Amino acid sequence: MKRLIIFVVFLISIYGFAAITVAEDQPASPEEFYPSMGFKNVGMALQEFENNYNKKLPLPTRIPPLPFTHHFGKFSDSIGDINDRFVLEMLHENKPENHYIIEVRPIQNRMEVLDRFLIDTYTLKDGSEAKYAKFSLKDKILFYYLVFERDGWQYKLSIDARVSDMVTPEIFVQIANSFVAD
Repeated sequence: MKRLIIFVVFLISIYGFAAITVAEDQPASPEEFYPSMGFKNVGMALQEFENNYNKKLPLPTRIPPLPFTHHFGKFSDSIGDINDRFVLEMLHENKPENHYIIEVRPIQNRMEVLDRFLIDTYTLKDGSEAKYAKFSLKDKILFYYLVFERDGWQYKLSIDARVSDMVTPEIFVQIANSFVAD
């Protein structure tokens, strides 16, 4: 009987420990993870960004033709202005490839598109140029993006490479052309 009790205690400790380990290894939900990284409600983050620059930030009205379950915003206000930017992230909790990001920074702090990443250039309906590029590591493309400038801001729209068949360069251009006239 004593052996049976020891064996039962042993099993409970193993399975109990396994259950606790599994629970701790679960990834944080977007509602937990994104706020821990400084993200918040898109409207609040946008307001902080606009207040910092005393200027309205227009955003495109179109989004990629993908389902999203969450959207978060962030105003990155670093020491100095060079890395200050507004970030809007849209994602699907159960489809990690459905991940769309808009980054906006003042034009004087623009990021250059390196030639090795540049794929093509497009002319937007306002006559400005948009650069379509890829970002890759060790020959694996991670995401595609479109960079353009408008109203003193540089916009970078990016999408996970795994959905690039549904979010083509032409879709990016449609999004870039979707600003409401001022």
